[in-house]
Amino acid sequence: MKCVNCGAPRKDTQGANANCDYCGGLSVISLSYESSLFDSSLKNSIRDRIENDHSYADDPEAQVSLIILYLLDDLFEMSSMLVSELCKSAPREPKYLILKAVTILSERGIKKSKIKTIEEACSLLNLAASFSSETELSDISELASMIKMLYYKTNGIHPNAKLLGLLDSIGERAPKNESLMKSILT
Repeated sequence: MKCVNCGAPRKDTQGANANCDYCGGLSVISLSYESSLFDSSLKNSIRDRIENDHSYADDPEAQVSLIILYLLDDLFEMSSMLVSELCKSAPREPKYLILKAVTILSERGIKKSKIKTIEEACSLLNLAASFSSETELSDISELASMIKMLYYKTNGIHPNAKLLGLLDSIGERAPKNESLMKSILT
């Protein structure tokens, strides 16, 4: 496992929000990072590194980073293919289920998504919550709250039972103003 920013070795125990011990930059990319950290040159540099260095192909964290970069560049089909592969390899991994929900919502944005897409995303979030640790629960809560506010409230529709049950069990979390997730979905 290597840092996506500089290629230095990354510890297996290093979390998604940890900085590289060598360069001090982001060692992997998370949906909770601030979008202001990612100018086009940084995005392109990291994307080129991951796409062109075949050693990243076996690094799930690097693949997650690449999916997020594809979503930021509106490359929905590429992100969808990658997230499907990750979900096949670990179908109960909450991070992959959350990314799958973000990916299906990203093509049209939450406000313009079809009800079937919203319901699928809610099902994925419920599944992710059942396998989650505390770190993933904050992303699940943020995305579920965004769906409630941007889709149901905007369209004057009563939220479905799956979403309400999820929010009752994990709580609502207001979306961060500058998160990558919000940049992708709005």
